[in-house]
Amino acid sequence: MNPRELDRTDLVAPGTDAAASAPFGWGLVALSARMREVIVAVERAGASRLGVCLTGEPGTGRELVARAIHRCGLTAREPFVPIPCDEIPPSEAERLVFGATAPRFRRLPRGPYCENVAPGALLHQAVNGTLYLRHPEELPDRAQARLARALRDGEVQVGSDAVPHPLAVRPVAAFGLEPQRLLAEGRVRADFYRRVSAIAIDVPPLRDRREDIPLLAAHVIARTCRAAGLPTKRLTEGAATLLASLPWPGNARDLHLVLAAVVKSAPGQDIDLDVLLCHIRVQGPTLQPMPAAAFSATLREAKTAFEREYITAVLAHHHGRVPEAARALGVQRTNLYRKLRSLRVHPPLSSRSGA
Repeated sequence: MNPRELDRTDLVAPGTDAAASAPFGWGLVALSARMREVIVAVERAGASRLGVCLTGEPGTGRELVARAIHRCGLTAREPFVPIPCDEIPPSEAERLVFGATAPRFRRLPRGPYCENVAPGALLHQAVNGTLYLRHPEELPDRAQARLARALRDGEVQVGSDAVPHPLAVRPVAAFGLEPQRLLAEGRVRADFYRRVSAIAIDVPPLRDRREDIPLLAAHVIARTCRAAGLPTKRLTEGAATLLASLPWPGNARDLHLVLAAVVKSAPGQDIDLDVLLCHIRVQGPTLQPMPAAAFSATLREAKTAFEREYITAVLAHHHGRVPEAARALGVQRTNLYRKLRSLRVHPPLSSRSGA
């Protein structure tokens, strides 16, 4: 199995002109206070080989953070080996990670057992570097136990070699759910978790780092234009403001999907508010690119549809309470009532008495 890129949310490639000219820390946008805190934690983690536990919502770019840890410290010139544990069949996990389906031990002179790893196995490939585990809770219990033992001892027996080899590997784990919940449910072994959680880093969602969104969007647009062989397009101030105010439940992944559609169909170099509104649809708690069939609508119809869906989503988020929705939308309550009537949007009956 060849390690491959796992997370499509790495919005800027390290080493590119865009990365060099932007306020990045190890390839991460750090305009917001939350992301500056992440940068500090990344640098602390990069200076050691301690295990790192990454938490955060899907689409927040946890692999990008793992790569930043890898680049900024001891392992910068060593291998970065990603393992998509959620994509590996349980019956194949041990063979891919260790090169064998059954553990083989060799008792060392000083007492502890040494885990056996086949040459070329994923764990062997990561020696001196970083082992990135995505959703390690999907690994079978025995694979977790073997990994915990190897990381604890810091040595492995490679193939039939009788001499133990140092296992200088930094594990970085991105769990799919809260680790404490996984521990309580028995899906993650406590000894394994101890080896991958000496340092904890929480990657914030886009809604908690809104000042980063315009810069992230600009780099997505630039990269998409380069890939498509198009002249570089840019967001107007109004379009950038709208992007920064949207919910982005899928985080950077949603942002990428929407902007990829915008770039391909925007007629000019500037991506203005009207163009952006034609490509965004809010449905309850989700945000998606507009389907191709919607392009038959006029600009006025598209804007009206977006307003209706977005206001409906904001009302739903605030449980139909119009005053709170008006504050979130940045409009007067009377103006919002007027807009609701014109769009024929009705708050839930249970909330109207409290409005």
